[in-house]
Amino acid sequence: TYTTPYINFMAALPQLQQVPNNSSKNCLVIGLGAGQLPMLLKRVGLNVEVVEIDPLVAEMAKKHFDFTIQDNHIHFTDGRQFLTRSSDNYEYIFIDAFNADQIAWHLLSKEALEITRQRMTTQGLLVINLTSIASSQDVASLQCTLQSIFPYVRGFSDGQYPELASFVFVASTSPIHL
Repeated sequence: TYTTPYINFMAALPQLQQVPNNSSKNCLVIGLGAGQLPMLLKRVGLNVEVVEIDPLVAEMAKKHFDFTIQDNHIHFTDGRQFLTRSSDNYEYIFIDAFNADQIAWHLLSKEALEITRQRMTTQGLLVINLTSIASSQDVASLQCTLQSIFPYVRGFSDGQYPELASFVFVASTSPIHL
């Protein structure tokens, strides 16, 4: 199965983070894409749920990319609405709901990230992929917003200034040990 470096990095984070043995292993992925990230997370033993706004995306992932998460673990709705309505808590929440130059900013606002934090376990990790240019306000704005909500934030990038790159932010209410 084809994956990208940032998908591989994001999928490795649950294996790198030191969490208690009794952790829930519940994982939420907002934004399906081709389905690579949820499938990699499932392979390492996580209980994966997916939120995808467009049912056609899931259909294409199943048809062309070997996506096999059961239908009862796929929620066709907006990610922010799902988090607002849900009462479940997750050890890991991944937000990768962007394409090309379109960023779903309503998922990254202070209010949305506060809702996301409420859906996380005490040791939980929030992982966000943002594709942008290093010098853009997008990257600095997201980092600042995350730091206003989470005491622990780390950022990683696969690119070099001034090129378009994937920026992966990891945030938690507990120390991040990677």
